[in-house]
Amino acid sequence: MRLTSLNNPQGCTSIRADLRSGKKTEVDTISGAVVRAAHKYGVEVPCHEFVVNMVHAMEEKGI
Repeated sequence: MRLTSLNNPQGCTSIRADLRSGKKTEVDTISGAVVRAAHKYGVEVPCHEFVVNMVHAMEEKGI
């Protein structure tokens, strides 16, 4: 657990906050950058790809 979680147990990530408020998230800037760099260098990053795809699906569904 990160220190910020101990200091703010009711807090949430910015992506979660954006999803809650119906805003477009910054997932493409965060995990999407990892995916783009990995593709450029031929590295597989299935977990980051999953996160990006799931967040986009959640954005589309309004979750």
